[in-house]
Amino acid sequence: MRVTAAIFNRAVLFATRFSLKSPPEERFVAEFTAYFDESGTHEGSEAVAVAGYLSTPELWEKFEVEWREALGDFGIEFFHMTDFAARRQQFAGWPEEKRRACLSRLVDITNRHVIASAGTVIPVSDYQAVFSKKADHFVGGPYGVAAMVCFSEMAKMLKLIGVHGQVAYVFESGAQGSGQVHKAFTWLEQDPGSKAQYRLLSLSFQNKRQFCPLQAADILAYELYLYFPKALKKSERAVRYGVKALAEAPRDWGRLDMGTLEEWARIVEIRADMDESELERAALPVPTGRPAFLLSIDELKARWRWWKVFNGQDGAATVQRG
Repeated sequence: MRVTAAIFNRAVLFATRFSLKSPPEERFVAEFTAYFDESGTHEGSEAVAVAGYLSTPELWEKFEVEWREALGDFGIEFFHMTDFAARRQQFAGWPEEKRRACLSRLVDITNRHVIASAGTVIPVSDYQAVFSKKADHFVGGPYGVAAMVCFSEMAKMLKLIGVHGQVAYVFESGAQGSGQVHKAFTWLEQDPGSKAQYRLLSLSFQNKRQFCPLQAADILAYELYLYFPKALKKSERAVRYGVKALAEAPRDWGRLDMGTLEEWARIVEIRADMDESELERAALPVPTGRPAFLLSIDELKARWRWWKVFNGQDGAATVQRG
């Protein structure tokens, strides 16, 4: 994980006290919104990338104003990275100077308004090699796994700065395989422990043309999709715009190696093997009458036999990216 001091500096904008040593009641509590997009979910793609940005509703509002002003200045209705890279549609005939100026301005707007970013790239062949049909059916595919990893990394960054809050996730509605994200989110949300651990508030799917933060996520996902596979093959890629500039924002980007994918596959397999009777028992309220979502950590451990495996205990390696 790469986390710079900028995370702490930006957190100060929203809280006067966020020390990890402070008692919970004195720490900052907030709701955040994270916008994510994908790249590589098309047929025949060698990898799938999921990436996006986290910020507060207030900062996203300011972002929206500046982004739309920039679009107007360059005479475009919305920004689509694939069209931009291919020099087609709205971007046909643009001179190189205008292209650089446009993308540079949009990236600068993004960096000034986001708190952090997360991105994950999964090679499709590696995923197919380690995920059984049962596990694949349960999570939906590599898009769903990549989304879960991003949920995890966002939660880790919030924990690092001592900010107690939940994240409302917004994904692009037109992406192929968006059902995979819904599957993954629902799986985590149904377990009170996982929902709390991953700071999950809600999941929605919106139109990229109407939601400017999704256009920013589109740029990041596109760049990571191109960058990571080629970088790992040690081939040189001229980073014309995105990766170097996008790296100015606090981030956690990575590619899942085979070992980490195997660990995720093991966890999903265990979860898929759980019988319905156990799931039903876990959903019942405790004898005291408290609702299930108020179960203590100890009660959750007792009710879910996969809890320790999921959290990397009892000899199982903690789930991390390579």
